[in-house]
Amino acid sequence: MNRIMDSNKLEKPGGWWVLLGVLAAIAAGVVSAGLFRMNPLAAPLIVAALAVLVVARDPWKGVVLLLLAAQFNIFRYDFGPYTIRPEQVVFLLAFAVWIAFFLQGRSKIYSTVLDIPILGLIITGFVSSYLFSPDPAYSYQGLFLQILYMSMYFYTVNVLLNNRSRFDFTVKVMMFFASLHALYAIVAFVAHFAGLNIGGISLSHLVTLSFPSTSGFFQEANLLAAYTGVMLMLFIVHLVTYGKERIAGSRYLWLGFILLFIVLLTSMTRAAWLGVLLVMIALPFYSRPAHNIINPKALAFLVVALMVFAIVFPIVNFVFSEASGTSDALLVRMQNLLNFETGSARSRSDVQDAAIEEWRNNPYLGYGVLSIGEKGNVNRGWLFSSGIQSLHDMGLVGLFFMAWIHIIPIIYGFMASARARDNMRRASLFGMSLGAIVMAVASQASSFFWLGFPWIYLGILVALSKATMDEAKEAQTEGRAILNG
Repeated sequence: MNRIMDSNKLEKPGGWWVLLGVLAAIAAGVVSAGLFRMNPLAAPLIVAALAVLVVARDPWKGVVLLLLAAQFNIFRYDFGPYTIRPEQVVFLLAFAVWIAFFLQGRSKIYSTVLDIPILGLIITGFVSSYLFSPDPAYSYQGLFLQILYMSMYFYTVNVLLNNRSRFDFTVKVMMFFASLHALYAIVAFVAHFAGLNIGGISLSHLVTLSFPSTSGFFQEANLLAAYTGVMLMLFIVHLVTYGKERIAGSRYLWLGFILLFIVLLTSMTRAAWLGVLLVMIALPFYSRPAHNIINPKALAFLVVALMVFAIVFPIVNFVFSEASGTSDALLVRMQNLLNFETGSARSRSDVQDAAIEEWRNNPYLGYGVLSIGEKGNVNRGWLFSSGIQSLHDMGLVGLFFMAWIHIIPIIYGFMASARARDNMRRASLFGMSLGAIVMAVASQASSFFWLGFPWIYLGILVALSKATMDEAKEAQTEGRAILNG
């Protein structure tokens, strides 16, 4: 065990490792600029990430770099039938470093609450694809992609459980990346109306209207909205917890909250809005004082948040209305919050209805991963809902495992939050658990779980929860020993 804990300390790289890092940076530059067609803003980040990964030989840095690479979903390279993205390249390199640590006895593997459902989902996907898929080769390709992203959970949770002293800093890094991503999305949105194209927006996101919505470094606006809604919860809970105290500075927390809030509005994505509204109901009950029904600090925050909304909403509504030539475009979008027969959801609901009808013919195992055919303007394989996708592709068995993956980390996180012994850990667990609820809701109207970030996020949440529960058990055991002593 001492050997494992000692592995957390960085080794000073020798000359050969530095040379290897420089060569890796050059190679990464070629890959980033050529294969991924990255713009000048993104390529240096991936170059630096890969260089640091090779030089540092530290699995925890791999988690940080994986979080960074997961921000750049928009960049891709199509190699025949396969699509390669930066997060996949970084993960394979980081995973190789972790395997080396494991084989040297400097890391260990932990069992976690999501091992069984993830393994069950993989087995069910293989069986359904083998037995029932109309195109098994295509389904196997989709299954391989699923396994790759699920492996990011396995990697993240095990690396963090072997580096427990770095939990808090990992959460801060994740929040920092979210702030930078939101800042870029807003700058890109403003630049578009100034006649500058620096990426970061999606045109004609809605079927009935034509105007830009923020998508950041994600392929679609609804993916950025899901990511933004998830991360927004961390900022909100930390603000409620700390008030004028400093986590990374209350000004930074307020700035991050406002940036993410603006991006959430300008994404024009109702599923993420709905998820955020639902979880805000739980906020007043977080960390409430004894004998109080609700937390007065949470209520005070909600009042301030409404004031921020009152300032930001008219501005964003005016911009969208001018861009689309439609009166009160943002207001109309909000009024149709639960009407998923309008706008961009209409084409998705048609293919989802067809998928459910098809599923009825084979309800238990479905028809294989990504087995739905092309319907209208919706690409082959995609159903834009983790629930309906699981139901059609892997039947009721697959839906059961996917529901397990959605629900258990939320319950586990809330339980761990109640047992946390310091404010930072308690706020991170509660905020991430609320974020997991937003993720579950938003993923019912997007292909969010076909990205790396949700699995990395769940890995961090589960690792943090497990460590907190273990610490609580140890403290309880020590207390009993003292009483019996």
